[in-house]
Amino acid sequence: LNQLCHKAGTPDTLYACIKSGGCASSVALAGNWTFQSPAPLNALNYGIDNTGITDSAAAINSMISTYGTGNEIVFPCGTYLINSGTIYVQASNVKLRATAPGCAIFTYHTLAYGMLILPPGSPGGTISNITVDGLVFDSDAASLLADAGRGTLYVCGNGAGYFCTNIHINNVTI
Repeated sequence: LNQLCHKAGTPDTLYACIKSGGCASSVALAGNWTFQSPAPLNALNYGIDNTGITDSAAAINSMISTYGTGNEIVFPCGTYLINSGTIYVQASNVKLRATAPGCAIFTYHTLAYGMLILPPGSPGGTISNITVDGLVFDSDAASLLADAGRGTLYVCGNGAGYFCTNIHINNVTI
């Protein structure tokens, strides 16, 4: 089961689709159905380390790019070491949050952005409906970042030809 959908001409019938990308192979579901948001995805179930020992940048980026669109990714309390690069959010409809405000700390010691919310590719790209809630970005390279024109959390840059709408940054500590 890859998705739930309605077929053209049958707005009152819900279909369970067997294959992603449409309802070519589907089965009608009987009964009264309501759509619910998918359950939040726990980052620790996807190989992401919150002990501050193992660099989590690649694992977090992989999770966001693979599962982020349309999902909420929850980061349990702990320290997430981000030393091998920036965390990228480059898709729409992504929600990232800590289990409690201020308890999931993204720490890094490199001259990079902590998190970059930016459409992929050349200027002209668009992303929307991004939420970052309760995360902490902590860097001992903060003064170097500022000198290099970088920041801990970079959001879009509409003036640079990128277009971002409905970006929500809540309870974030920098």
